[in-house]
Amino acid sequence: MLERLQRGRPRLRSARVAIAAGALSLAGGLAAYATVTAPRLPDVVAAPGVLALLLFAAGLAGRWPGVLAFGLALLAGQYATALLLEREVIDPGAPLYAGGFVLAAELGFWSLEEDVVPAERALLGRRLVTSVAVALGSLMLAALLLVGSQIGVGGGLAVEAAGIAAAAAILAVVARLARRSSVTAE
Repeated sequence: MLERLQRGRPRLRSARVAIAAGALSLAGGLAAYATVTAPRLPDVVAAPGVLALLLFAAGLAGRWPGVLAFGLALLAGQYATALLLEREVIDPGAPLYAGGFVLAAELGFWSLEEDVVPAERALLGRRLVTSVAVALGSLMLAALLLVGSQIGVGGGLAVEAAGIAAAAAILAVVARLARRSSVTAE
């Protein structure tokens, strides 16, 4: 029995590496998107993206959820910087960025979890499908918000408060993922 468990471990470790590689690839794509779409000062936009990727990779390699979360926060800050430099107020690619961001975070924190025993290998596929579904849900919600933002509501304090609440909710989700992952890693 022990021999079978040990034979399954390298494959499961490789599954963890594949999940982490997918997360890092997505994060790299997000950093590249923010840099390439910045209308001016691409070096200013690229710098936090490079630092975000370094922290993200360090968090994955060291299995440090706090470092991974900080890398994600810097990645979001890089995108915000690109948006601030843009002349147009709304980025039509924002829903894709949101879905990719959520999927990168989910895969990143998933890769930090303890080894899955071979009997639970079937759960890997289900977990991946769930992660992709959450990312697609985020993409659709972001698209809905983008369309809603095009409707002339006039702005004001209520709209600003809703935006702040949405940003706080996103940060809360990332913090919860980090906390859940740190409990699992211990």
